Amino acid sequence: MRIFAAEEADLLVALADGIFEEPLWGRFLALLHAKTRAACVGVFIQFAGSDAILERVVGNPLPSKLSRISHLRWQEDATQWKMREGRVYAEHELMDLEVRKIMGPDRPSTSGPIKFMRSVQIAEVGGGNGWITLADKHDLSAATGSLLHHLAPHFRVALRSLTALKKERARASLSEEVIGQLNFGWLMLDSQCRIVNSTANIDSLLRRTDALRRGPHDRLLFRAPDMDQQIAKLVADFATGASRRPQPFTLGDDPWTDIFVTPARNAPSGDKGNAVAIIYVNGDRWSQQDRCGQLVDLFGLLPSEARLAWTMAQGRSISEAATDLEITLETARNYSKKIYSKMGVRGQAELVHVILTSALAVI
Repeated sequence: MRIFAAEEADLLVALADGIFEEPLWGRFLALLHAKTRAACVGVFIQFAGSDAILERVVGNPLPSKLSRISHLRWQEDATQWKMREGRVYAEHELMDLEVRKIMGPDRPSTSGPIKFMRSVQIAEVGGGNGWITLADKHDLSAATGSLLHHLAPHFRVALRSLTALKKERARASLSEEVIGQLNFGWLMLDSQCRIVNSTANIDSLLRRTDALRRGPHDRLLFRAPDMDQQIAKLVADFATGASRRPQPFTLGDDPWTDIFVTPARNAPSGDKGNAVAIIYVNGDRWSQQDRCGQLVDLFGLLPSEARLAWTMAQGRSISEAATDLEITLETARNYSKKIYSKMGVRGQAELVHVILTSALAVI
């Protein structure tokens, strides 16, 4: 097993870190370019299920003919030649008999500035293929070929990690989309109530209410001073490890918004600090007036009936709803009979069930 020198060990670190860079492997390619002094240094990736090839190149562009023969991959009908994994190939070795049928009989033109190449391929099960390719106007040394050969297994690990990272990012993106559709999000706070991490939709949720907002230095602020003090005290207790139960708070009812504050046990921290608390935010995207209008459209209620139906759907009794709407109890009872008839329900419990399972629950 080859022991990498210190300057070559930097290549391995850059190869591992490169999956988090944009563009991919920028530092790795720069180091490899500086070490080999090749005119062209590139990493080429073809992910499973895609014919497209992702290219990351430092230096001069790879001539089209060299690029094409370095990207040929194995197919089940065996009409294309397979590069043996981990072996370093020169440009003339890639011009196999079967490849000649596709590419033509001539080896790459020697009239251009770049005519020599070394390429190594690896394949990740379920993750596609990858190549590291060097090209130059002069023939590349045996030491360069040896370096590529010993980089190959580390490149395999990097490609495996990149594939896993892409899958996790896809899952996270889907989760974020679902969370956004549910009018639900979360944010993490440090001990000073500063936001250190959050779902992508959190600012959209905060814009729907004036009960809480993002303040200077990303501190989460509440409109009500007593609420702000309660949350700050709760978060501070979480930070010190004091035994406190997670607590829910109602912030407003037009539009309806509530939160649930809990310790951030084993939660990943953001770039801005360590999270000690998580606040789950749940809220309606529509005002009460909007919801009443939707009930009119959905069930054919009169506006006055829709206001009573929506108030009762929030868990208020008929008498409480009458007080809230400033109508008499007798008027509320008359309205409720018409509401039940139009909606096909037999009482408040069924009324709540129908509204909460109707189309209003998903918009």
